Amino acid sequence: MNLFGKKKKQAAPNATDAVQKLKDTQELLEKREAHLEQKINEELLKAKKLSKMKNKRGALMALKRKKMMEAQVDKLGATKMNLETQISALQNASMDMEVIQAMRSGASAMKVQYQNMNVENVEDVMDEIRDQMDVANEVSEAISQPLGGEMIDEVRCHLLAPVLSVTPLTACAVLTVSPFSTPSLSVRMTFWES
Repeated sequence: MNLFGKKKKQAAPNATDAVQKLKDTQELLEKREAHLEQKINEELLKAKKLSKMKNKRGALMALKRKKMMEAQVDKLGATKMNLETQISALQNASMDMEVIQAMRSGASAMKVQYQNMNVENVEDVMDEIRDQMDVANEVSEAISQPLGGEMIDEVRCHLLAPVLSVTPLTACAVLTVSPFSTPSLSVRMTFWES
């Protein structure tokens, strides 16, 4: 007892201890129930025996004791059912607590993961990725261009000019195709002397 008359608060038992205590109590009630069942059978036998001996008063008293014990057995059954309900509720509460703790842990982990991340940062990263993909496409396009393609076209135009009897200033139409673009027709002005 405290100096000022208040009792110290007892620590609340954890769910596991409470469930175990309830199960122990339930077991004790089952033993009591078994003992009463045995006594009920004894009183019934006693009542039959006294009835045969024409001792109606003794038989009636034995039946009253039997009935009283049966009422106790019924109460014990109801009490056991209440204990079972409480055990089930405690086990469900424990499971719910585990679920909540797991969810809280998951939420904390998500918070840490997203702490340095926001939509603007993600958009910036995505822009950088797109820029780098554009650079990669340009490099790939440059690498895939045929070597000396323009030189071959100029030689071809130079060789065809006398055969076709064209002027020294000739426009050669060249179809250029890239794996990363749509085909287009480019016209290149080629100057050479005849």
